[in-house]
Amino acid sequence: MKLGGNRGYLRAVGDKGREISRTVRTRTVTARAADLAPIITEIRTSGASSLRQIAAVLNERGIRTPHGSEWQAFQVKSVLERV
Repeated sequence: MKLGGNRGYLRAVGDKGREISRTVRTRTVTARAADLAPIITEIRTSGASSLRQIAAVLNERGIRTPHGSEWQAFQVKSVLERV
């Protein structure tokens, strides 16, 4: 008796899954950056000019990163590059 299924297309299925996952993650990150853009613009107009200052204001306002941690300058830079 033969057990299991046809495993001949695992590579193709895996590649397709990774591509779908990449698309979903990119869409999620882009949407989050779009949500944060007006907040960051407001912070900049209030006088914060450096990435570190913007991160500090985001932390003061209680706005967390998608992973729930505090903002760092490089994370602010990533958001600004997406917008």
